[in-house]
Amino acid sequence: MQSPDGFAPRLRAFRQGLKEAGYIEGENVAIDYRWAENQGERLPAFAADLVRRQVSVIAASGGSLPAVAAKAATKTIPIVFGIPEDPVRIGLVESLARPGGNATGINFFTAELVAKRLGLLRELLPGADGDQSEAFREPDGGTRLGPSDVGALSDPCQRE
Repeated sequence: MQSPDGFAPRLRAFRQGLKEAGYIEGENVAIDYRWAENQGERLPAFAADLVRRQVSVIAASGGSLPAVAAKAATKTIPIVFGIPEDPVRIGLVESLARPGGNATGINFFTAELVAKRLGLLRELLPGADGDQSEAFREPDGGTRLGPSDVGALSDPCQRE
């Protein structure tokens, strides 16, 4: 959902990975980029345009919102994502073991990792209160969990 500038290292790696697989942008593969510039309301129109153009695959990057917009726009074009949230909980896939449908990708389990970090903080600093959770604010300004939230999150290793 960001701008091209913030994704330059990822784009280089993406293009390098394509090249290693035999795909070279501009020679035997075309990549049609869309940048929402942190304006999430643009995502549904971007996804609908990609569907109209009948692209072969949608690589949704920049958080969960692009993947959700792509999933809402098509049931047939493959969608590949990398997101911090649980893709089952937000409806991208049926389960982690068997995603089903047209979307697949990776989940960084950001919230679960934050919960683990907070659990370790509570062990190291038993008297810590919720104010220490500021150290665990997500880089994108997203979800921030306090020590009381640690037990509310499930273990990602127990998921299907």
